[in-house]
Amino acid sequence: MPPFEARCALLNALDAHARAYVLESAGRFEAGGAIAAADIQALMDLANAIAASVAIWRTIAGRLDVAADETLDAAHAANMVLESVFDAALTPAAWRVLSAALALAMEAH
Repeated sequence: MPPFEARCALLNALDAHARAYVLESAGRFEAGGAIAAADIQALMDLANAIAASVAIWRTIAGRLDVAADETLDAAHAANMVLESVFDAALTPAAWRVLSAALALAMEAH
């Protein structure tokens, strides 16, 4: 898949999960849509922070003399953070938004 098509697919996934999150929030709270919009922005900020941190880890790990021959797999590290830290901390709908935002953020880093 060409890079622009891959990016479009990531954007479409994020949009679909964000839309589902807004609908779910609107059904739970009177001001759910507004709350969801703020939550989505925070989840996107969190995804960018995770991606930036993983990029830093990869750079530092690459300087280690004791590192294995393989370089740190940034996508794998980001997914491990997502699954181990945020799986229990977020609702499933919020986790899907974070996951989609993280995939997009990792592509940018």
